[in-house]
Amino acid sequence: MITKPFIDRRIFSQIDLALICILALIMGAGLLGLYSATHSQVDLPYQGIFRKQILWLPIALCVFLSVNAIHYNRFSRWAYWIYGITIIFLIAVLVMGKQVQGARRWLCFGPFIFQPSELAKLSVVLAISKLTSNVETHKSTHLSLGVSLIGLGMTLLPAVLVLVQPDLGSAIIIVLIGISLLVLNKMPLRILLVGIFLASVFSPFVYNHLHEYQKARVRAFLNPGMDPTGTGYHINQSKIAIGSGQLLGKGFKQSTQTRLHYLPEHYTDFIFSVVAEEWGFLGACVLIVLYLLLILRSTEIALYSKDTFGYSLCIGASVYLFWHVLINLGMVTGLLPVVGVPLLFVSYGGSSLVAAIASLGLVQNVHMRRFLYKGT
Repeated sequence: MITKPFIDRRIFSQIDLALICILALIMGAGLLGLYSATHSQVDLPYQGIFRKQILWLPIALCVFLSVNAIHYNRFSRWAYWIYGITIIFLIAVLVMGKQVQGARRWLCFGPFIFQPSELAKLSVVLAISKLTSNVETHKSTHLSLGVSLIGLGMTLLPAVLVLVQPDLGSAIIIVLIGISLLVLNKMPLRILLVGIFLASVFSPFVYNHLHEYQKARVRAFLNPGMDPTGTGYHINQSKIAIGSGQLLGKGFKQSTQTRLHYLPEHYTDFIFSVVAEEWGFLGACVLIVLYLLLILRSTEIALYSKDTFGYSLCIGASVYLFWHVLINLGMVTGLLPVVGVPLLFVSYGGSSLVAAIASLGLVQNVHMRRFLYKGT
């Protein structure tokens, strides 16, 4: 009896080098920016940040290769299980998670600290892709009312659990990913309009139940000059860093806003400000173009995928990356409130790196198997 191999070696001839090269360039830029942002901070607790990020790279690479090696149809079988395990992790965070500055967002597994909210973003992509995979949504038909409501429920459940940690930024990202994926799978427009109307009606209620520091960030966004040394400090210092880079930047490791400790969260949420100050307007534009190319390439792979599940995985990865980049750039330039969203592949963070690279691993997976017969 001839058994089917777990891994079909033919797929490796179909690797998308363009996607890998763009990703490598962005990650390389991220490592340079992270090293520059932390190399002179020897007297601060985050002096080992760059080394920790380096240690996460082989883990991320193993995840990327593992996701590539398994036919993506297997992830369709596992999607709801992954989603369910993620919900358990999110509940566990609220009960036994590591508390830092009043927030419970991390689970400790020995020496590793894991943030389940990052897995939640990926699990929503998998679950909604599985949910919509029985309907040829990207060809002709629309999602039914029932499927649309289930998809919205799958999106809101982890978002609410993340919101109460509290982690407003990740909760917003989860909602945007889920809704975007449903819309691009042809969710009826009337459901989206009703959702927007309800969100508008209940937004004051949501605002009233935010933590005080989150309300302060919203007020600082609306009026940055209201408290320039308090709630508006992050935005003002970020703008100074970006503007001082001018056209060509100050040069590698020459970010004065960082070296003089003016720019807060310079290795996480505001890493783009460091890049813009050192590389200038042109360097920042190059980084943005690389992100745009990565999003467009993932979308292109989605368009010639051979089934709905593959299409949804690639579109999910595209919107996953798109919303992170858009919100982070909006934050650091003062166009959006500060909600704590990292710049993927550039900001420090092991959990976000692994989850994001897994999403692109699924895109590569779909690309490599686009000519093979649908199966396991």
